[in-house]
Amino acid sequence: MTRARRYAAAIERAAHCYPGRADCLQQSLVLHEWMQRDGISTTLQLGVLRGHDGSNAFRAHAWVELDGRILNDRASAVRVFARLTAPDLPNYLLGASR
Repeated sequence: MTRARRYAAAIERAAHCYPGRADCLQQSLVLHEWMQRDGISTTLQLGVLRGHDGSNAFRAHAWVELDGRILNDRASAVRVFARLTAPDLPNYLLGASR
């Protein structure tokens, strides 16, 4: 878990230096792939939120979990999102299913 949190912190620091935009999806994909390459099985989670401010606005969020623990976000920030589930979603997003 310590190594996983160090990786998450390193990716967050690098994202602040990136001249473009590295939001939660990009950061989570990088963290998930990095962990997989190190032989650590993580889960890429995607969630959605609609109408949280009284409107029909749609928001999405991505984060990574290890043994049910969130690595790259706070539980309070994630709990408001409804999780999307799909078989083999991380591998599909990373292009491994093609």
